[in-house]
Amino acid sequence: MVKDAVFPTISDKNPVLTEILAKGVTQETFIGIFVTGETKTWGQVVSKPEITDEIHVYTRSDSCGAAEVWAKYLGNKKQEDLLGIGISAIQACWTPW
Repeated sequence: MVKDAVFPTISDKNPVLTEILAKGVTQETFIGIFVTGETKTWGQVVSKPEITDEIHVYTRSDSCGAAEVWAKYLGNKKQEDLLGIGISAIQACWTPW
């Protein structure tokens, strides 16, 4: 039996990386980022309104199991319900030399 793992990624240059690693991010916050669009800044994620760095949301543009699983986790949604800039699997895996 094969199991699929789905997880969000965050830049190591994120202004609130330390807080996120220490406290995590709630499902409710992820819904605010990926579904409703209500959570727009990293300061909102860690309850520090003085931090106004914008969140840039990316998701898979092609039909894939990972996006479907992520959408289901975010309130039994569909991949089409996810906000963000769609990227293909090739873009997601590309690393510049």
